[in-house]
Amino acid sequence: MKRVTRVGIEKAESLSDSNVGQRPAYRESNQIKAEGLAYHGRRLSARRTVLCSVAVTLALSAVTAMAAPVTREELAKKGDPSVLRYVSPLLNTKTEGHTMDVEADVKGTDFVTLIVTDGGDSYACDHTDLLDARFVGAGGEKRLTALEWTHEQCGWQATAKNKSVGGDALTVQGKTYADGIGTHSPGLLVFEVPKGMETFKARVALDDSGTKQSNSSSIQFIVYAGIPPADFLGQFRLAGVPNLALQRNMKKVFDQFNAPQETKNTYMLLTRELTEKPKAHGGIYDEATRASQAVNPQATIWETDRDPLDIMARRVRALHDDLAGKTNLSAFKARLAKLEDGAKQTAIEDSQKRLALFCEGDALLREIALKNPLLAPIQRLLFTTREALPPDEGGSGNHMCDQFFGFHATLHGKTTGNGLYVLEKPWSDKPVMRNLIENSVIEGGDRKGQKLGDGGHL
Repeated sequence: MKRVTRVGIEKAESLSDSNVGQRPAYRESNQIKAEGLAYHGRRLSARRTVLCSVAVTLALSAVTAMAAPVTREELAKKGDPSVLRYVSPLLNTKTEGHTMDVEADVKGTDFVTLIVTDGGDSYACDHTDLLDARFVGAGGEKRLTALEWTHEQCGWQATAKNKSVGGDALTVQGKTYADGIGTHSPGLLVFEVPKGMETFKARVALDDSGTKQSNSSSIQFIVYAGIPPADFLGQFRLAGVPNLALQRNMKKVFDQFNAPQETKNTYMLLTRELTEKPKAHGGIYDEATRASQAVNPQATIWETDRDPLDIMARRVRALHDDLAGKTNLSAFKARLAKLEDGAKQTAIEDSQKRLALFCEGDALLREIALKNPLLAPIQRLLFTTREALPPDEGGSGNHMCDQFFGFHATLHGKTTGNGLYVLEKPWSDKPVMRNLIENSVIEGGDRKGQKLGDGGHL
């Protein structure tokens, strides 16, 4: 349900079932007011319920009419107009077919950013589909569902391929579509333009999963050549996009230094924390207040942090100084000095060298951490490996351990090596890992005589 505005009253959460806790409506005392009609928060009779529905419906119609999309001319005043390859009119439930065809020139740009705005009002129920979305050119055709986006933001849930943002089939006015991307305003997708591609084409639509909730769904679609600056995205309540050119160079550096995946993950996380600020509703403390309440200030982002290397260098120093009085860390003195000097003296533009220093710093951080004397008594670690959950059965899995060590121990029986392990001498240079169930045989039940091997029902 679209929010209903009223001046001088406190924010409350949206009334939409699907968007609870995401976008504020406005509340005065215990009433929600819309166009002079009020819904009181006490128990309602059947008659009052009907009156309330009428009031809210009228309010939604008024709000839909108030949607005010931004114009190309307004956007052009805030930067280079040549990057605005397409700026759509308002798409709402009054638009014929709830769809509009989009065609945009993408020549001369390495990246293209597809932006879905809330149409100038609220983002409630703005379930949006990019149907038959593709790049075309002399090199043929590349469908977006066959490509991987390099960055994504979504106003509710998460962007998905070949299904709506609500998780159902892509459906527009009762017709289902097999190929497309489901998302929600305010949102964006960044794609690298494949070589030989010159034009972006798509049919942008309002999905039934949103329009059936109310008739207030409304969005605007923008095709931006390149990566929009943070201030441009901010007007649509979108966060800044990480440095994608830098990300393209990362794999080469990580491979060169044989960096583990965890190092790459750490770098990406810190990059995101530097560029994307957390969303906060009214009443939430500002960033400075939240930082002051951190148990350890080193865990926060500082104004002096220019990139992940700056963060890594100061955190390695903080850990070193914390443990220095408890154990001998003299062997790390020279490496720490090299890391700090490198972070200060290496130009911020020299991303390759700074990435290399980050890899060295992450390794140093781990080595110093493992010198913590509190770890010395621990000589064995017990752990499991598994596929929880397979990508087609929940994506990232969950934190419960009851059943997922069993039938999800392998990805549909295709992976091997999962099981119950013990790691001996975990802090040494040569830890030893043993699979405790590798040769275990089930003694009873339907699977009697079978080996647990790659996992089973525990």
